[in-house]
Amino acid sequence: GIRDLVRSGGLGDVYKDSKLTAKQQKTINALYFEGLSGKETAGLLNCTPAMVTKHHKQALKNLRYKVS
Repeated sequence: GIRDLVRSGGLGDVYKDSKLTAKQQKTINALYFEGLSGKETAGLLNCTPAMVTKHHKQALKNLRYKVS
């Protein structure tokens, strides 16, 4: 699935060419590549954990659209 692709780094150009916002990209990087928790990611992005969840879900939606 998309989560496995993100974790493995197998998205390559799809990730680079996606229409993710800067915060969505930072969220994906923090959660999957840096292994941070939602709370830690919120601190990094200076937002609430709820906003991290929102950025995360929208990023996955955008990546799914790009992959399909």
